[in-house]
Amino acid sequence: MSERRPFLHRSSYAEVNTRFGLLSHEVAEKQNVHTYETDILTLDGKEHRARISLYWPGVPPAVGSCISSVAMIGYDEETGVVEFSSSKEESEPVWGNVSDDDYIERNIVKAWRIRACGEVVFSEHAYFIIFGIIHSNGVKRTFRIKCMINRASNRWQSFVCPRVGDLCGTRGKVESIVLTPTRTIVIALDSYSGPDGLPYSQVTATPPKTGAGSAAQRWREARERVLRDEATQVGEGNAEASTSKRTIEEAELDDVGELPECGTSAARPAKAKGRKAASTTKAPKGTDQGDPTP
Repeated sequence: MSERRPFLHRSSYAEVNTRFGLLSHEVAEKQNVHTYETDILTLDGKEHRARISLYWPGVPPAVGSCISSVAMIGYDEETGVVEFSSSKEESEPVWGNVSDDDYIERNIVKAWRIRACGEVVFSEHAYFIIFGIIHSNGVKRTFRIKCMINRASNRWQSFVCPRVGDLCGTRGKVESIVLTPTRTIVIALDSYSGPDGLPYSQVTATPPKTGAGSAAQRWREARERVLRDEATQVGEGNAEASTSKRTIEEAELDDVGELPECGTSAARPAKAKGRKAASTTKAPKGTDQGDPTP
């Protein structure tokens, strides 16, 4: 099965938290940006030359020193070099010097991890591949991560790989960096977050599907469910209002009582009789109703 071409406009990131030895230094064209060469190790024991681009106002770190950084990771598509991107706020100088004999043992982390979110471009039983972009101090970089699934572990035996087109999050130890045929970072999957933001333990195990419209179809289905729920709530509210109106009308009829049939007379309320009696009382003869004196 061939890989799906990703949508590059979708949200994505790939970041690490590890140590870097600064081997050489050059000032980038952008103000306060400094680029250093560094070395990274992977679990397969191989050493890889990489670059780290630092936004560092003021005095930059010295060549030969070490820093600990939270950095974004991607590939320079022109040179194929792994490039990290960080800043002064996300970095801290640590003890160490690249000239020390035990520099690698003390300062280079072998089991460093990547935390990433990207679009699934390939998926099968043993692994899936995510693709995304980052911006390294204003320059676009891409990344491609192959997430290996340990099916021998009880944790991952029933795991269902995400579908092509999904946007998912992963985290894992970097096992190797493959340069051919396509530059790919291979990780051993430690944790996974599905397209709905749920961790692996809450992801519904559904058969994998492929196709560009799978994610959009699920979004439409979710939207339809929301609209149906809203319509149901509105209908229930109208029914309650109608019931309340009928109850009020019935209560008013109970207060008035039954209406008389046609051709029969009904007793008027006592208050009305009193008003009629007062209006028909005649004044005694020989008195002037307009004069208050006898």
